[in-house]
Amino acid sequence: MLKKKFRLTSDASRKKLHKTGVRTRIGGLFLNVSKNDVGHVRVAVILGKKYDARACKRNRQKRVIIEALSTVVSSQAPFDILISYTSAGKVLSYKDAKQQIEKALRLAQRHRTNLNASTLGRYIH
Repeated sequence: MLKKKFRLTSDASRKKLHKTGVRTRIGGLFLNVSKNDVGHVRVAVILGKKYDARACKRNRQKRVIIEALSTVVSSQAPFDILISYTSAGKVLSYKDAKQQIEKALRLAQRHRTNLNASTLGRYIH
């Protein structure tokens, strides 16, 4: 379970991140990353009904993705991260989720639009 201070809760923050963040895609995983002024990482995971109509399946997949992200990114990273998973019905294991998140963060490092690549690299384990 993710502590409340590490959650990206406001709708306005998510919309801003969606518009201004560096967006990368690996498989069915979309990752938006942007710097924040809070001083620690904030995360939001979005899984729509296209993934699965049952909330219990979506929540289980969200927990796997958040756990994989927490092992990859340091909690002191000053970034907002929005993850969308779109592969309909395909269950992503912890190992696969971790690999895809690492690849997506490496791709996000290459883009210098909204974040400093060297800064992001320091916070990836």
